[in-house]
Amino acid sequence: MFIWASNFQNRKILFRIDNMALVSIINKRTAKSKRVMAFIRPLVLFTMQHNIQFKAQHIDGCKNEIADSISRFQLKRFRELAPGAESVPENNPEEFRDLILSLKQTD
Repeated sequence: MFIWASNFQNRKILFRIDNMALVSIINKRTAKSKRVMAFIRPLVLFTMQHNIQFKAQHIDGCKNEIADSISRFQLKRFRELAPGAESVPENNPEEFRDLILSLKQTD
C-alpha cells in the first residue's frame, strides 16, 4: 500500500490470504504481539490518511498459486500465472524499510 497509495486512495482493498491468523489480525486491526502491532498501527494510520479501506479474506493455500509460486521462487510458474506482472519488482519505500527495521527492535 505504501508504494501504490495514490492508486488506492478512496478505494476498498480485499486481501486474499492463505493464513487464518493473518486474516484475523488484518480484519481486527489488532494483535497480542507488540512486534505485529508495531506494523499494524502505522498501516491503519496510513490507510486512514489516504481513505483506503481494507479487509482480508481467507483463501485455501492450494488456490493461492501466484503467491505460492513467488514464495517458492518458481518464477517461470509465476510468469505463467501472472503474465501481466511487471518484470522488475518495485523498490520498497524508505518509510517501509524503516518500519521493518524497527520491528527487529521490539518484543
